[in-house]
Amino acid sequence: MARGVVPLTNTKINSLKPKEKVKAYADGNGLYLKHEPTGTKWWQLVYARPFCGRRANMSLGRYPDLTLAGARLEAANCRSLLAQDIDPKAHREEQKRENLKERKNTLAVVANELIESKRLKVKKETADTMQLRFDKHLLAKLGDIPLSKIDVRDVELTLRPLVNEGKLETVKRLSTFINEVMRYAFIRRIIPFNHLADISKLFPSPNVRHSPTIPCKELPDFLETLSNANIRPLTRLLILWQLHTMTRPKEAATARWDEIDIESREWVIPAEKMKMKKEHTVYLSDEVIALLREIKDLNTNREYLFPGYRNPRTHVNSEAANTALKRMGYKDRMVAHGMRALSSTTLYESGKFRSEVIEQSLAHAENNEVKAAYNRAKYEVERRELMAWWGKHIQSASLGDMAVVSLDDWRVGNG
Repeated sequence: MARGVVPLTNTKINSLKPKEKVKAYADGNGLYLKHEPTGTKWWQLVYARPFCGRRANMSLGRYPDLTLAGARLEAANCRSLLAQDIDPKAHREEQKRENLKERKNTLAVVANELIESKRLKVKKETADTMQLRFDKHLLAKLGDIPLSKIDVRDVELTLRPLVNEGKLETVKRLSTFINEVMRYAFIRRIIPFNHLADISKLFPSPNVRHSPTIPCKELPDFLETLSNANIRPLTRLLILWQLHTMTRPKEAATARWDEIDIESREWVIPAEKMKMKKEHTVYLSDEVIALLREIKDLNTNREYLFPGYRNPRTHVNSEAANTALKRMGYKDRMVAHGMRALSSTTLYESGKFRSEVIEQSLAHAENNEVKAAYNRAKYEVERRELMAWWGKHIQSASLGDMAVVSLDDWRVGNG
């Protein structure tokens, strides 16, 4: 404390009378009480800025809102910053900016920003579903809270009712989304760390449900039922197309004639249609070529192989195959996506093809781009053989013969 400065007291402060000009009363160590002619009293700290040593004034707050003891504590905190070569006034301004930034970066703001950024990478339907799920389950209760203020308890109270309703898959997806928002905010330096990283561990995991499919030995019965089913001819061909090409329901339903090259016997599915956003080539067997002829007979001058029933200018609904399977009596026994599992199981059990070739044929993408490109070229011959074998296997099953076709015999017959 400077020599000769008598510290202020509350009694002295309350007894002060306004002067014609602003009057400053020292408390020591650079702390002053400023008294305005209007009677207003406020605290000011006078200090030397780090490095340059220039005099600076910093307002601390009004008296009596900020008491004498409070002002001394504020001044002491400022001197602590100065001891670390930090300008307290600049530090306060930075804190204000951070607080403003924090209030602006609510869960709703950052979540919507993340979803918009994802629209450039994922299918529109995926981003829309993400938005709808957030709006329905998280927006009302958590949307207006700054990310740094959301704690584990807030999330648990929001998601616990869904757990009680048995909607565990929804809870899992929401937990994953919250974690993704927090990681995005951390990368953007909106928050210093992701304090909700393990939020999913608070809730039970959903039971894994695989797409139902029939045992391999039931393929002949399935094909016979399909042949005799009271369904539209193009729907029957759609199911056969998906079975033969081992594609996903939407990929099959949205197939276009301009994606197919009969001469090279290839169907190139664009990246935007694929689940993994990577172009995929399906090699066409003799049986698939024959299917194309049947499809062409029923569908002339259309953009899609399987045009919509009500609007033939667009493609058939991707759920058309599932609806038909239910009508055929396969509800809870087989879904359209389950035909991929049927083909995968059959191919693996045949023992004739390497796992890499099977996975490539199923469009289970390789994350390494260079390796993926190399594998596409490397496995083309084997993948063509696989698709040819699979086509012959389905053909044999349709005749009631489940004897596994010999790959060597096929090569001899098609050499």
